[in-house]
Amino acid sequence: MAWFRDLPLRWKLLLTVALPLLLIALQSAFTYRTVQENLETGTWVAHTHQVIDSANEALLSLVNMETAFRGFLLTGNDDFLAPYNEGQRVAEARLRELQTATADNPQQVRRWQDLEQRAATWQREITEPGIQLRRAVTAGGAPFDAVTSLASSQEGKRQFDGIRAEFAEAIGAERALLDQRERADAASENTLKRTVLLGTLAAILLGAGLAFLLARSLADTVERVRYAAVKMAAGRLDQTVPVTAKDELGQMAAAFKNLTAYLNRMADVAQAIAMGDLRQDVQPQSSEDTLGLAFQRMVANLRKLTAELQDTSRSLAAASSEILGAVSQQSSSATEQAAAIAETTATVDEVKVSAEQAAALADTVATTAQRANEVSARGVAAVEDATESMSDIRQRVQAIAEHTLALSEQVEQIGEIIATVNDLADQSNLLALNAAIEANRAGEHGKGFAVVAAEIRSLAEQSKAATGQVRTILSDIQRATHATVMATEQGSKGVDGGVQRIGEAGQTIDELARAIGQAASSAQQITLAIRQHSIGMEQIAVAMADINQATSQSVAATTDTQQAAEHLNTLAGCLNQLVAQYRL
Repeated sequence: MAWFRDLPLRWKLLLTVALPLLLIALQSAFTYRTVQENLETGTWVAHTHQVIDSANEALLSLVNMETAFRGFLLTGNDDFLAPYNEGQRVAEARLRELQTATADNPQQVRRWQDLEQRAATWQREITEPGIQLRRAVTAGGAPFDAVTSLASSQEGKRQFDGIRAEFAEAIGAERALLDQRERADAASENTLKRTVLLGTLAAILLGAGLAFLLARSLADTVERVRYAAVKMAAGRLDQTVPVTAKDELGQMAAAFKNLTAYLNRMADVAQAIAMGDLRQDVQPQSSEDTLGLAFQRMVANLRKLTAELQDTSRSLAAASSEILGAVSQQSSSATEQAAAIAETTATVDEVKVSAEQAAALADTVATTAQRANEVSARGVAAVEDATESMSDIRQRVQAIAEHTLALSEQVEQIGEIIATVNDLADQSNLLALNAAIEANRAGEHGKGFAVVAAEIRSLAEQSKAATGQVRTILSDIQRATHATVMATEQGSKGVDGGVQRIGEAGQTIDELARAIGQAASSAQQITLAIRQHSIGMEQIAVAMADINQATSQSVAATTDTQQAAEHLNTLAGCLNQLVAQYRL
């Protein structure tokens, strides 16, 4: 497919996308037209089914009319006329609908009109006179033989058989039309299926073929360029891209080939410069050749820099020799000074350690004394709290004794009240007894009063028993209150003794607190004095450390300077050797 390979890339992409889309569009247009035909055919099929159903319904309505007419002739019952009338209405309506529905078929319209006339003739000549005759027979105006004669007549059967035959002919014509339309619908559906299947398959094959050609054309060229670019990225500049296509990818491959040749030329110039040959002359491709211009400026700058370096290296070698001698003398003096300062610093550190140990011991003593002072203060506070608590306890014990005495008096008052209640219970019992005696005297009229008197007597006895129990409980309460009063008196005496002993302990702890406070004050003064001594030694140690550090830094700086001078001298020699390699 050389013609496809040489096409421009935009035309390749356009063909790959446009041709399958065009084929799909044509298929869609044909499919749309076929679907419309299929829908129209389906509509006509449904219409024919509806016509056949309406014709069958009209025929069934006429059959119902005939059956109802015969029933009415035989029985004379008006109930048979209801289906007759309904069948007449439905038949007339369906025949009119059939004429409208088959307006596109004049032959069928004539059939429906002829059936409408036949049905009207049948009703006018057979059913309506028969109904009138049967009504006359029922009323006694005509003999029943007339009805029998009408029923056995063949005229009605002949007319109705003609109606049936014409209905069969019309329905047969509609069924033939239905078969024709269903075959057309099936053919249209098959055509639609074939169109969709074949069109889709053709679009897939065409799209796949064009995509394969495009992918092959792109992949081959891109893969070759990619392979060459990977090798160039790895440092191999002797790469070629064997692409002969005339599209954009072929042009890109040609440009890549020119780029490779250009980079090879630049690499040769860089290799010569690396070997020390600064006589290379670089010619840029154009005014926009950034790399060529940069190489040209680099060669010119290297030539100028190398000439300056050769002059500078000679001057640097002479100066570095003089610096090395002066630094060696300075390094010896700084080393001796650092040794003396180190010995002084060690002595000051020992004195500082001793001062810190003394300060630590003084701090411990002061802390212990302070803690003892705090403990004694808490002891004094605890004694004061205990004294206040004992006083509070004594007041509460006295209050308990007073409340207990008041309770004892109230118990005695309750005893007097209980005695009164007991007397009332005795009087109630006596009154209840008298009431019972009077009720017995009253006879039948006093029975209710006797019951009330018995209840009052029972309540009086219960009240008397309850007062006895309460009196026993009050006796126990009185004994308990007497015991409580005696206990509170003894507790009050014990509290007074405790208060006295706590006061003596408080005086002793007070004296101990004053002694501990004096000791803590002395320890703090000692600690302050030792701390001042330690601070002074620490300041001396810091000063000596600063001096030692400064001396060490000076020695290190001198050593670094000496090493730098030696290194500088070495570099000057190396620089002379390096600069001598370049040829101007």
